[in-house]
Amino acid sequence: MDWTLPAVWQQEGWATEEIVWPDLSKNPYLNESFPEKRDPGFEASLSKVTTNDKRLRSIQKFRPFDDLEEDSRAFVETGYLEKELDIVELLDSISDLITETKNMEMRNSLRQYGRSEWMKGQSKSYIILRRLLQDNNVLNAVANMYGRPNAMVGTSLLHYSDDSDIHFKQVLSDVGYSPKLQALHRDPKPSVKAILYLEDVDKNDGPFSVIPYSHRWSCPYKQRMASHANCTYNYLDSPEKRKAFLSLPEDQRLTSISGSVTDDSDDLCETLLKQEKAFIGKAGKIICFPASGTMHRGGICGPGGSRLNLQITFSG
Repeated sequence: MDWTLPAVWQQEGWATEEIVWPDLSKNPYLNESFPEKRDPGFEASLSKVTTNDKRLRSIQKFRPFDDLEEDSRAFVETGYLEKELDIVELLDSISDLITETKNMEMRNSLRQYGRSEWMKGQSKSYIILRRLLQDNNVLNAVANMYGRPNAMVGTSLLHYSDDSDIHFKQVLSDVGYSPKLQALHRDPKPSVKAILYLEDVDKNDGPFSVIPYSHRWSCPYKQRMASHANCTYNYLDSPEKRKAFLSLPEDQRLTSISGSVTDDSDDLCETLLKQEKAFIGKAGKIICFPASGTMHRGGICGPGGSRLNLQITFSG
Protein backbone atom coordinates (compact mmCIF):
# COMPACT_ATOMS: atom_id res chain seq x y z
CA MET A 1 0.00 0.00 0.00
CA ASP A 2 1.43 3.38 -1.01
CA TRP A 3 0.79 5.67 1.94
CA THR A 4 1.93 8.73 -0.01
CA LEU A 5 -1.25 8.61 -2.09
CA PRO A 6 -4.36 10.48 -0.90
CA ALA A 7 -6.45 8.78 1.74
CA VAL A 8 -9.39 8.52 -0.65
CA TRP A 9 -7.63 5.94 -2.79
CA GLN A 10 -4.65 3.73 -2.08
CA GLN A 11 -3.68 0.78 -4.21
CA GLU A 12 -0.20 -0.51 -4.84
CA GLY A 13 1.19 0.54 -8.22
CA TRP A 14 -1.47 3.19 -8.90
CA ALA A 15 0.74 6.26 -8.70
CA THR A 16 0.88 7.60 -12.27
CA GLU A 17 3.65 10.12 -11.60
CA GLU A 18 5.24 12.22 -8.87
CA ILE A 19 3.60 15.49 -7.98
CA VAL A 20 5.29 18.68 -9.23
CA TRP A 21 4.97 21.70 -6.96
CA PRO A 22 5.06 25.30 -8.25
CA ASP A 23 8.43 26.97 -8.62
CA LEU A 24 8.07 29.74 -6.03
CA SER A 25 11.15 31.55 -7.36
CA LYS A 26 9.02 32.56 -10.35
CA ASN A 27 6.30 34.07 -8.14
CA PRO A 28 7.08 37.79 -7.61
CA TYR A 29 5.60 37.71 -4.09
CA LEU A 30 7.12 34.42 -2.87
CA ASN A 31 10.68 34.50 -4.18
CA GLU A 32 12.40 35.84 -1.05
CA SER A 33 14.50 33.85 1.41
CA PHE A 34 14.29 34.09 5.20
CA PRO A 35 15.96 32.19 8.06
CA GLU A 36 13.94 29.22 9.24
CA LYS A 37 11.61 30.06 12.13
CA ARG A 38 8.98 28.14 14.09
CA ASP A 39 5.36 29.01 13.36
CA PRO A 40 3.04 27.74 16.14
CA GLY A 41 -0.06 28.48 14.04
CA PHE A 42 1.21 26.31 11.19
CA GLU A 43 2.17 23.54 13.62
CA ALA A 44 -1.32 23.53 15.14
CA SER A 45 -2.90 23.35 11.68
CA LEU A 46 -0.50 20.57 10.67
CA SER A 47 -1.42 18.55 13.76
CA LYS A 48 -5.12 18.92 13.02
CA VAL A 49 -5.02 17.92 9.34
CA THR A 50 -2.68 14.99 10.08
CA THR A 51 -4.98 13.71 12.83
CA ASN A 52 -8.02 13.91 10.53
CA ASP A 53 -6.16 12.14 7.74
CA LYS A 54 -4.91 9.31 9.94
CA ARG A 55 -8.35 8.87 11.49
CA LEU A 56 -9.90 8.28 8.06
CA ARG A 57 -7.10 5.95 6.95
CA SER A 58 -7.64 3.81 10.04
CA ILE A 59 -11.23 2.95 9.03
CA GLN A 60 -10.94 2.75 5.25
CA LYS A 61 -11.19 -0.60 3.49
CA PHE A 62 -10.91 -0.65 -0.29
CA ARG A 63 -12.35 -3.31 -2.56
CA PRO A 64 -10.01 -4.74 -5.22
CA PHE A 65 -10.29 -2.79 -8.46
CA ASP A 66 -11.28 -5.89 -10.44
CA ASP A 67 -14.32 -6.38 -8.17
CA LEU A 68 -15.76 -2.92 -8.87
CA GLU A 69 -18.62 -2.20 -11.27
CA GLU A 70 -18.22 0.17 -14.24
CA ASP A 71 -19.02 3.50 -12.56
CA SER A 72 -16.74 2.79 -9.61
CA ARG A 73 -13.90 1.73 -11.89
CA ALA A 74 -14.17 4.91 -13.91
CA PHE A 75 -14.29 7.00 -10.74
CA VAL A 76 -11.31 5.32 -9.12
CA GLU A 77 -9.23 5.37 -12.31
CA THR A 78 -9.73 8.96 -13.49
CA GLY A 79 -10.49 10.81 -10.25
CA TYR A 80 -13.95 12.00 -11.30
CA LEU A 81 -17.38 10.57 -12.12
CA GLU A 82 -19.71 12.41 -14.50
CA LYS A 83 -23.41 11.60 -14.84
CA GLU A 84 -26.66 13.18 -16.05
CA LEU A 85 -29.58 13.23 -13.60
CA ASP A 86 -33.27 14.11 -13.94
CA ILE A 87 -33.60 16.90 -11.37
CA VAL A 88 -37.14 18.19 -12.10
CA GLU A 89 -38.52 16.97 -8.76
CA LEU A 90 -35.49 18.24 -6.85
CA LEU A 91 -35.70 21.70 -8.41
CA ASP A 92 -39.38 21.94 -7.50
CA SER A 93 -38.62 21.05 -3.87
CA ILE A 94 -35.95 23.75 -3.46
CA SER A 95 -37.47 26.49 -5.62
CA ASP A 96 -37.95 28.80 -2.63
CA LEU A 97 -34.37 28.22 -1.46
CA ILE A 98 -33.07 29.01 -4.95
CA THR A 99 -34.99 32.28 -5.05
CA GLU A 100 -33.75 33.20 -1.56
CA THR A 101 -30.13 32.44 -2.47
CA LYS A 102 -30.16 34.33 -5.75
CA ASN A 103 -31.72 37.38 -4.10
CA MET A 104 -29.57 37.44 -0.97
CA GLU A 105 -27.15 40.29 -0.37
CA MET A 106 -23.67 39.49 -1.63
CA ARG A 107 -21.18 38.62 1.12
CA ASN A 108 -18.06 40.52 0.14
CA SER A 109 -15.84 38.03 1.92
CA LEU A 110 -12.78 36.11 0.87
CA ARG A 111 -13.51 33.46 3.49
CA GLN A 112 -16.92 32.26 2.28
CA TYR A 113 -19.06 32.09 -0.84
CA GLY A 114 -20.84 35.30 -1.82
CA ARG A 115 -24.30 33.72 -2.04
CA SER A 116 -24.98 30.30 -0.53
CA GLU A 117 -27.47 28.53 1.73
CA TRP A 118 -27.46 25.09 3.32
CA MET A 119 -30.12 22.60 2.34
CA LYS A 120 -31.64 21.18 5.53
CA GLY A 121 -30.80 17.56 6.31
CA GLN A 122 -33.74 15.12 6.36
CA SER A 123 -35.97 17.68 4.62
CA LYS A 124 -38.10 16.64 1.65
CA SER A 125 -35.47 17.98 -0.76
CA TYR A 126 -32.71 16.09 1.08
CA ILE A 127 -34.65 12.83 0.78
CA ILE A 128 -35.27 13.46 -2.94
CA LEU A 129 -31.57 14.17 -3.49
CA ARG A 130 -30.47 11.02 -1.66
CA ARG A 131 -32.90 8.85 -3.64
CA LEU A 132 -31.72 10.44 -6.89
CA LEU A 133 -28.08 9.67 -6.08
CA GLN A 134 -28.88 6.14 -4.95
CA ASP A 135 -30.98 5.30 -8.00
CA ASN A 136 -28.23 6.51 -10.36
CA ASN A 137 -25.49 4.45 -8.67
CA VAL A 138 -23.69 7.55 -7.41
CA LEU A 139 -23.72 6.57 -3.73
CA ASN A 140 -22.28 3.16 -4.51
CA ALA A 141 -19.45 4.64 -6.58
CA VAL A 142 -18.71 7.19 -3.85
CA ALA A 143 -18.56 4.43 -1.22
CA ASN A 144 -16.01 2.54 -3.28
CA MET A 145 -13.88 5.63 -3.82
CA TYR A 146 -14.13 6.56 -0.14
CA GLY A 147 -13.26 3.12 1.17
CA ARG A 148 -16.42 2.84 3.29
CA PRO A 149 -19.22 0.23 3.13
CA ASN A 150 -21.88 2.91 2.65
CA ALA A 151 -22.04 6.52 1.48
CA MET A 152 -24.53 9.11 2.65
CA VAL A 153 -25.26 12.70 1.75
CA GLY A 154 -23.53 14.55 4.59
CA THR A 155 -24.13 18.19 3.66
CA SER A 156 -25.52 19.99 0.63
CA LEU A 157 -24.82 23.66 -0.02
CA LEU A 158 -26.75 25.66 -2.60
CA HIS A 159 -24.28 28.06 -4.21
CA TYR A 160 -24.96 30.83 -6.70
CA SER A 161 -21.94 32.53 -8.26
CA ASP A 162 -21.59 35.28 -10.86
CA ASP A 163 -18.95 37.66 -12.15
CA SER A 164 -19.00 39.71 -8.92
CA ASP A 165 -17.71 36.85 -6.73
CA ILE A 166 -14.35 37.30 -5.00
CA HIS A 167 -14.05 34.12 -2.90
CA PHE A 168 -11.62 32.45 -5.31
CA LYS A 169 -9.20 35.40 -4.96
CA GLN A 170 -8.38 34.71 -1.31
CA VAL A 171 -4.73 33.71 -1.82
CA LEU A 172 -2.40 36.73 -2.22
CA SER A 173 -5.52 38.92 -2.22
CA ASP A 174 -3.71 41.97 -0.87
CA VAL A 175 -1.60 42.24 -4.03
CA GLY A 176 -4.29 41.20 -6.54
CA TYR A 177 -2.23 38.32 -7.93
CA SER A 178 -4.36 36.48 -10.55
CA PRO A 179 -2.46 33.71 -12.36
CA LYS A 180 -4.09 31.56 -15.05
CA LEU A 181 -4.40 28.65 -12.61
CA GLN A 182 -5.96 30.75 -9.84
CA ALA A 183 -7.97 28.74 -7.28
CA LEU A 184 -6.87 25.31 -8.60
CA HIS A 185 -6.59 23.30 -5.40
CA ARG A 186 -7.08 20.18 -3.32
CA ASP A 187 -9.24 20.34 -0.19
CA PRO A 188 -7.39 19.97 3.13
CA LYS A 189 -10.00 17.63 4.60
CA PRO A 190 -10.22 14.05 3.27
CA SER A 191 -13.64 13.76 1.65
CA VAL A 192 -15.56 12.95 -1.52
CA LYS A 193 -17.72 15.73 -2.97
CA ALA A 194 -19.98 16.38 -5.94
CA ILE A 195 -21.05 19.42 -7.93
CA LEU A 196 -24.61 19.18 -9.28
CA TYR A 197 -25.56 21.82 -11.85
CA LEU A 198 -29.05 23.22 -11.28
CA GLU A 199 -28.91 25.42 -14.40
CA ASP A 200 -27.16 25.00 -17.75
CA VAL A 201 -23.46 25.87 -17.63
CA ASP A 202 -21.30 26.99 -20.53
CA LYS A 203 -17.66 28.10 -20.64
CA ASN A 204 -18.52 31.62 -19.42
CA ASP A 205 -20.45 30.40 -16.36
CA GLY A 206 -17.53 29.28 -14.23
CA PRO A 207 -17.73 25.57 -15.09
CA PHE A 208 -16.32 23.10 -12.61
CA SER A 209 -13.04 21.58 -13.75
CA VAL A 210 -10.57 18.92 -12.64
CA ILE A 211 -7.10 17.65 -13.47
CA PRO A 212 -7.85 14.00 -14.32
CA TYR A 213 -5.65 11.39 -12.62
CA SER A 214 -4.17 13.98 -10.23
CA HIS A 215 -5.53 11.95 -7.27
CA ARG A 216 -2.95 9.32 -8.24
CA TRP A 217 0.10 11.55 -8.16
CA SER A 218 2.57 10.33 -5.57
CA CYS A 219 3.77 12.79 -2.94
CA PRO A 220 5.79 12.41 0.28
CA TYR A 221 3.32 12.28 3.14
CA LYS A 222 5.00 15.11 5.04
CA GLN A 223 4.70 17.40 2.02
CA ARG A 224 1.05 16.56 1.44
CA MET A 225 0.12 17.28 5.06
CA ALA A 226 2.14 20.52 5.07
CA SER A 227 0.33 21.69 1.95
CA HIS A 228 -3.05 21.00 3.59
CA ALA A 229 -1.98 22.77 6.78
CA ASN A 230 -0.98 25.92 4.90
CA CYS A 231 -4.17 25.78 2.84
CA THR A 232 -6.30 26.20 5.97
CA TYR A 233 -3.97 28.43 7.99
CA ASN A 234 -2.19 30.83 5.66
CA TYR A 235 -3.69 32.55 2.60
CA LEU A 236 -0.44 34.51 2.04
CA ASP A 237 -2.47 37.72 2.06
CA SER A 238 -0.07 40.01 3.91
CA PRO A 239 3.72 40.57 3.97
CA GLU A 240 3.81 39.06 7.48
CA LYS A 241 2.00 35.89 6.43
CA ARG A 242 4.22 35.46 3.39
CA LYS A 243 7.32 35.84 5.56
CA ALA A 244 6.00 33.22 7.99
CA PHE A 245 5.36 30.84 5.08
CA LEU A 246 8.79 31.42 3.55
CA SER A 247 10.45 30.87 6.94
CA LEU A 248 9.22 27.28 7.10
CA PRO A 249 11.55 24.41 6.15
CA GLU A 250 11.70 23.98 2.37
CA ASP A 251 9.58 20.81 2.29
CA GLN A 252 6.81 22.64 4.20
CA ARG A 253 6.68 25.74 1.97
CA LEU A 254 3.74 24.26 0.10
CA THR A 255 0.02 24.94 -0.19
CA SER A 256 -2.69 22.73 -1.63
CA ILE A 257 -4.21 25.86 -3.22
CA SER A 258 -1.23 25.48 -5.53
CA GLY A 259 -2.77 27.04 -8.64
CA SER A 260 -3.00 30.40 -6.91
CA VAL A 261 0.77 30.54 -6.37
CA THR A 262 1.81 29.12 -9.76
CA ASP A 263 3.15 31.96 -11.87
CA ASP A 264 2.20 32.02 -15.56
CA SER A 265 5.91 31.85 -16.44
CA ASP A 266 6.24 28.47 -14.68
CA ASP A 267 6.21 25.51 -17.12
CA LEU A 268 3.80 23.82 -14.70
CA CYS A 269 1.15 26.38 -15.65
CA GLU A 270 0.89 25.32 -19.30
CA THR A 271 1.19 21.64 -18.37
CA LEU A 272 -1.84 21.79 -16.06
CA LEU A 273 -3.88 24.04 -18.36
CA LYS A 274 -3.50 21.42 -21.11
CA GLN A 275 -4.64 18.67 -18.74
CA GLU A 276 -7.55 20.57 -17.19
CA LYS A 277 -11.01 19.23 -18.02
CA ALA A 278 -13.94 21.65 -17.70
CA PHE A 279 -17.51 20.32 -17.49
CA ILE A 280 -19.97 22.14 -19.76
CA GLY A 281 -23.54 20.91 -19.76
CA LYS A 282 -27.23 21.04 -18.97
CA ALA A 283 -28.89 21.27 -15.59
CA GLY A 284 -28.67 17.83 -13.98
CA LYS A 285 -25.01 17.18 -14.74
CA ILE A 286 -23.20 15.93 -11.64
CA ILE A 287 -19.46 15.57 -11.18
CA CYS A 288 -18.15 13.57 -8.22
CA PHE A 289 -14.51 13.82 -7.12
CA PRO A 290 -12.21 12.98 -4.17
CA ALA A 291 -11.77 16.54 -2.92
CA SER A 292 -8.44 16.07 -1.15
CA GLY A 293 -6.99 14.08 -4.04
CA THR A 294 -8.17 15.44 -7.40
CA MET A 295 -7.12 19.01 -8.21
CA HIS A 296 -10.18 21.11 -9.03
CA ARG A 297 -11.72 24.58 -9.24
CA GLY A 298 -14.89 26.31 -10.42
CA GLY A 299 -17.25 29.24 -10.08
CA ILE A 300 -14.91 31.73 -11.79
CA CYS A 301 -17.50 33.37 -14.04
CA GLY A 302 -16.79 35.51 -17.07
CA PRO A 303 -18.62 38.80 -17.79
CA GLY A 304 -22.36 38.25 -17.39
CA GLY A 305 -21.89 34.59 -16.48
CA SER A 306 -23.45 32.79 -13.53
CA ARG A 307 -23.64 29.29 -12.05
CA LEU A 308 -26.20 27.67 -9.76
CA ASN A 309 -25.24 24.37 -8.21
CA LEU A 310 -25.40 22.12 -5.20
CA GLN A 311 -22.08 21.30 -3.57
CA ILE A 312 -22.56 17.91 -1.95
CA THR A 313 -20.21 16.45 0.65
CA PHE A 314 -20.55 12.73 1.31
CA SER A 315 -20.00 10.87 4.56
CA GLY A 316 -19.64 7.19 5.24
